[in-house]
Amino acid sequence: MITLSEPGTVFSKLDWSQAYQQLRVDDDTAKVLTVNTHKGLFRVKRLPFGINAAPGLFQKFMEILLAGISGIKIYLDDIMIRGKDKEEHDDRLCRVLEKLEKAGVSVKKEKCEIGKSEITFLGYRLAADGIRPTEERIKAIKEAPKPTNKQELQAFLGMINYYNRFLRNKAAKAEPLHRLLDKEGKWHWNDQQERAFIELKDLLKSEAVPTHYDERKQLVISCDASPYGIGAVLLHRENNIEKPIAFWSRTLGKSERNYAHIDKEALGVVEGVKQFHQYVAGRKFIITTDHKPLLRLFTPKKSIPAILTPRMLRWCLILSAYEYDLEFRKGTENANADCLSRLPQQQGADKITPPGDMLLLESNNQPIPIEVIQKLTDEDKILRDVRYWTWHQWPNAKLGEEYKSYHRRKTEIWVHKNCLLWGNRLIAPKATRGTFMKLLYANHPGVVAMKACARSYIWWPNIDQEIENCVATCRTCQIHQNNPTKAPRQSLEHPVNPWSTLHVDFAGPYKGKVFLIVVDTMSKWLEVDIVKSMASGEITKSFRKMFSRLGIPDKVSLTMETLSTPRNCTTFTKKI
Repeated sequence: MITLSEPGTVFSKLDWSQAYQQLRVDDDTAKVLTVNTHKGLFRVKRLPFGINAAPGLFQKFMEILLAGISGIKIYLDDIMIRGKDKEEHDDRLCRVLEKLEKAGVSVKKEKCEIGKSEITFLGYRLAADGIRPTEERIKAIKEAPKPTNKQELQAFLGMINYYNRFLRNKAAKAEPLHRLLDKEGKWHWNDQQERAFIELKDLLKSEAVPTHYDERKQLVISCDASPYGIGAVLLHRENNIEKPIAFWSRTLGKSERNYAHIDKEALGVVEGVKQFHQYVAGRKFIITTDHKPLLRLFTPKKSIPAILTPRMLRWCLILSAYEYDLEFRKGTENANADCLSRLPQQQGADKITPPGDMLLLESNNQPIPIEVIQKLTDEDKILRDVRYWTWHQWPNAKLGEEYKSYHRRKTEIWVHKNCLLWGNRLIAPKATRGTFMKLLYANHPGVVAMKACARSYIWWPNIDQEIENCVATCRTCQIHQNNPTKAPRQSLEHPVNPWSTLHVDFAGPYKGKVFLIVVDTMSKWLEVDIVKSMASGEITKSFRKMFSRLGIPDKVSLTMETLSTPRNCTTFTKKI
């Protein structure tokens, strides 16, 4: 709320007197709010304090009352007004006061600040040059005593976290303190924690004052990662001069510290964009990074690479929802975010960050059980070495010829259940390759289809050449290789209006349920309804609900073979 406000030079703050109790309640609400006292039952006439819905109702009332006035921010009974000059400020202030007067509400004069060059609002000092914590808060943090247990440390970090977006590299400096919060760890305060405690206090007085957010200026998110932390800075760029708006950083979890460096850098970019989503959503912005390989992965004008780990693919899809340009900046020029990686590395246990949401569908009818693949991978010397290097680090020394194919793909190889994968493809141990080749070759699909199937599931060095040799020596494949191509599909006429042409089909049964799927041809809007069976009577019931809600379409296309009694459905569609 603070940083999303437009810049200004003149400020005012209004504070209500007995805020909730200035709002009247209707008769029905008064009955519900009846108070039982020793003198009998009493009905309240105004909104009392202590009602859990009161803050939301009051905030809604304020936003509706002052809607249409720019340059103001409302938080319950606090109203902040700003203007780029005194004339604009006074005009906005008068409009606010007029609306308050018409609504019959009043403010508390003693708590109001009018026409100031800087004001206090929600624990911050707002001025023309930027935003800073209040002196009272800074003093409270500076005078905070050294924590003696986990509860006191959590309270101190809570005070610091309130100003997190204004503290550069807070996560990196606080990392030794976070280690003490580990549930399994013991409390041991040493020189590292003492130094971190002092540095965190100094952050509040040493940091540059963040500038005000201005939607007319260009936005830049500068991202970086270190072996144990990630950080991002939101900036305004004007005439090649960058001014910070907000800072963000956090320490990496235990599992995240095992990521390859490119994954850590990518995580820093994705988490930075998600953190500043409210600023960049719906507008074009710039992302800067000092890790050049990310330009190939995240540049929006380039397609997503076909071979990616599921984690990297998920991040690419997240960023695809934004409109941005990606810039490379040398580490020496990326000081805003890069200083995370300049600090000494601290080791210790951290809370493991859970992975993002991802749906995996697994089939149980595996041609080769995973236990067998795990065992054969352990017995395969080459794969065993590759797995070890993937877990730890690839050697700098020159490798043998048998490792070159793996080395070229080292950034794309990962380990799952002790098996090696290249992207989404299993790297087959040598003892299983004959079995997989027979499965690919079973129905004589031809070289193109075999390669396409292999590229979805399986890989080993020179697999394409082995497929070509297998097909070339097969008499059946040679006989059928020149079959005529299939006729192209007939394209459907594209409707002009939404919900005018629908396509209907069934899915299931799945776990005893049948799903009726309806797709709008133009908008691709999807409607799904659970039905008892595939009978036309069930379709008729679903149609009635959908059409009463979304309107009657011009055309409905469905396969009559799936209907047990198509006549009833036909009769219904003719009637409507």
